[in-house]
Amino acid sequence: MSKTTVRTAIADDLPHILTIERRAAAAFADIGYPDIANGAEMPVALFEAGLQDGLLWVARDAADHPPDHPVAYALAAMIDGIFYLEDISVDPDHQRKGLGDALVAKIIDHARFLYCPALVLSTLEAAPWSSALYRKHGFLKADMDRLPTAIAKRFAVETELGLPAEGRIVMVKQL
Repeated sequence: MSKTTVRTAIADDLPHILTIERRAAAAFADIGYPDIANGAEMPVALFEAGLQDGLLWVARDAADHPPDHPVAYALAAMIDGIFYLEDISVDPDHQRKGLGDALVAKIIDHARFLYCPALVLSTLEAAPWSSALYRKHGFLKADMDRLPTAIAKRFAVETELGLPAEGRIVMVKQL
């Protein structure tokens, strides 16, 4: 079994990250979300902020070639003192190798390093690869009627960016 490596992203990773995002989004068409598959992309400014804040990570499998190109990424943000996982994406050609697990573990470790009491994210409940990954790492579905104001606002912003409100949930992991 090959070794997964995770590191903080650098500016040269951004073109690869954008490609990973587009390629991974194609899977949403298979579960009834063609709008996400066909262009509901995250603004580049979010990735640039992640780079600047040290909250963007990339992963690769040591057996992959070329070895310097990431094949997965995770982006987080601090939102009103809450550690928020913006996105994790793995290139479809590199899934089922533990890259998502490695990135979630890195995010959890970093949130703990920052003494955050919890880690929060939103995801489509219908996406089997997503909710299962997070549940495996101890995330629980949040009560959508009791979200902190900052998280409710982020949820609304994500909806404005093209993510559906219906079927999307917020998940929380206590740290």
